[in-house]
Parts: sequence; C-alpha cells; structure tokens
Amino acid sequence: MNREEIRQKVFDALGIILVDKSAIQDDATLADLALDDEDIERFFSALEEAFDFTLPEAIRRQATARPDQFALDSIVKLILHELKKEPGKSEEKHGHQH
Repeated sequence: MNREEIRQKVFDALGIILVDKSAIQDDATLADLALDDEDIERFFSALEEAFDFTLPEAIRRQATARPDQFALDSIVKLILHELKKEPGKSEEKHGHQH
C-alpha cells in the first residue's frame, strides 16, 4: 500500500467523524480538527480496522494528551512505518490481483 492510499484511508476515517470535511488537510492536527478524546479513540479504532494492525498504546496516550502535536501527515507516516514493519501486510491487500 502506498502513501497516497494510506492518506486516503486516513482521510476517509476522519470523514466519518467530522461534519466539516474542509478542515481535513495534511498539516491539520487533531487539535485543529477539534477532536475530543472520544473522537480520537474512534478515529484510531477506524484506522486499526482499515489497516488491520494495533496502534501502540503510547501513541494513543500521546494523541489524547497532546492532540496539537499529531498532524495527519505524521499519522500517515506512522501507519506507513507500521505496515513496513509487518512483512506481507501491504502486499496482502493488493497481491496478485489480475
């Protein structure tokens, strides 16, 4: 799965939570999006389901404690990194489909 596909899934997950989609930008932070703790948890749960992995608990705690330090672009990078750590994860979804 490439960066653009990951980015789209991140934006899609946010689109379910947010009424105003215009705020969804690469450099927007969770604070900019006015997500409360419950929204952040719903967002991370949606990401875990979409990408079939579990975000580290430390990341969840940091995002809730400091939403102003979590930009969407950083979340995309984190997911890209997590998918690369698990061999076969990115290929499973797009493997030999002809």
